[in-house]
Amino acid sequence: MGWSIDIAVATTHKYAIKESGDVVEIVDLPDGGVALIVADGQGSGPSARSVARSATLQAWSLLQQGVRPEAVVGAVSDAIFYARGGKVSVSLDIARIDREGTVDIARLSTNSLLLWLGERWTLRGPTAEPAGRYDRQLPTLQLERSGDVRAFLVMTDGVTGAGGRFDESKGITERTPLLTDDSSAELLAETVFSEALKRDNGRPGDDMTVAACVLRRSQVDQRIERRTFQRDVR
Repeated sequence: MGWSIDIAVATTHKYAIKESGDVVEIVDLPDGGVALIVADGQGSGPSARSVARSATLQAWSLLQQGVRPEAVVGAVSDAIFYARGGKVSVSLDIARIDREGTVDIARLSTNSLLLWLGERWTLRGPTAEPAGRYDRQLPTLQLERSGDVRAFLVMTDGVTGAGGRFDESKGITERTPLLTDDSSAELLAETVFSEALKRDNGRPGDDMTVAACVLRRSQVDQRIERRTFQRDVR
């Protein structure tokens, strides 16, 4: 008996800025697991997207070679620091889910992390600094053993800052649905994302991204992948 890994992403750019500095990628790992990369480049627009895309591509390459998330985040941070002299940073969250259902998350990030632990949501705020700010930065680690985490969400600061500190004003955990056997990653991501958009009156003050993951025990031995994609363009 294995694990079913359900991932959904909702993202948009800052109002009146055509390019988002938030980049999300899903990586197929050598051991059959999956990694989720969420990168939020400093600022917004083309320059922010450039640094976020660069960080994501570096992380993708290392993860596909089997490098663990904490080593990947550290290496990407060093690369950005030496390339940009510490003047440009990127918030970087990498979550690895292995075949045994263990969730391993490494972070150098101003993003927030929401974990379903036991029967409640627990919020982990930003780390001390984003990646690329200083030489030899050590990532913050969040390691949860098999079965301890049934779901998590990574939210960029455009979401948690919507409407004047979304996570502090009303409590982001209070706005997130309780996890049930029928809850999907899409439901979790869309609920938080829609609330953030509403708080900014449909005109985001910053790039917004919510990446959600739900883990369930699977009775299927055969590996099955399902992918969906939707984009509204104006």
